[in-house]
Amino acid sequence: MANCDAALIIPNKITKPWAGSDLGLGIGESIEFGDNVTFSYNDRRSGPDEEFPVMSKFISTSEWLSVQVHPNDEQAQRLEGLKRGKFEAWYIMKTPVEGGEIICGPAIGDDYTRRTVKPGDVVFIEPGTVHAIGPNILLWEIQQNCNITYRIDDWGRDRRIHAERAKLVMTDKVAKIEHPEHGTIIDNEHFKVTLLELDGPVPIECDGRPMILTSLCRYHMWLSWENGEIIETISMRNPSTIYLEKDFKGVLDGSGTYCITTW
Repeated sequence: MANCDAALIIPNKITKPWAGSDLGLGIGESIEFGDNVTFSYNDRRSGPDEEFPVMSKFISTSEWLSVQVHPNDEQAQRLEGLKRGKFEAWYIMKTPVEGGEIICGPAIGDDYTRRTVKPGDVVFIEPGTVHAIGPNILLWEIQQNCNITYRIDDWGRDRRIHAERAKLVMTDKVAKIEHPEHGTIIDNEHFKVTLLELDGPVPIECDGRPMILTSLCRYHMWLSWENGEIIETISMRNPSTIYLEKDFKGVLDGSGTYCITTW
């Protein structure tokens, strides 16, 4: 990012068989994305040989996602030769009025552990937790940058099942669900996420570490900062993610809910 301390991260569009129609999201004011996509933010901005350690996604569903499980760091290294597993968390943005259904734990008898979630809920998926997102849900996901997924059940879709690997990593954990007020909602060895409500200008300053700033609403926000003698601005009217360099100083203005993630 020459001559720039912040950059809107352009999302990858990933077609999925379960995708819904809530991801007709604009990035800034000009780019519109169609239905049946998810967005994952995964830029190599930590250095030429250092992989970006977190991944940020917006996910919209019309059907159940596969029932799946992810390894922890040690298991990912041992089973796949990769340096990290996957801890993830979901911020629920939209559900039907009665709530949306998720799977968040192992099978008990003839069915999985299921829960109902509503907007504002945060679901914490530890490695080894059996989980799936149900239909008609829009959420933001923050995770370790790892794409190891062991499918347990894909609801009859013709995709590969990883039963043996899943057995090696699954636990009897049930995902924790909270409905937090604003403030720190995740703080572990992988990353820290702070949930904030914007109502007018606030200073944004990195503390020597890079961060990603994620808008979780469709209200107008804009980020501005000095770049030499020039005032740079990034405008957002829809859910978006901005990468901020470790020495960034600027001002965020507008209204709505947003998150700051550091690692």
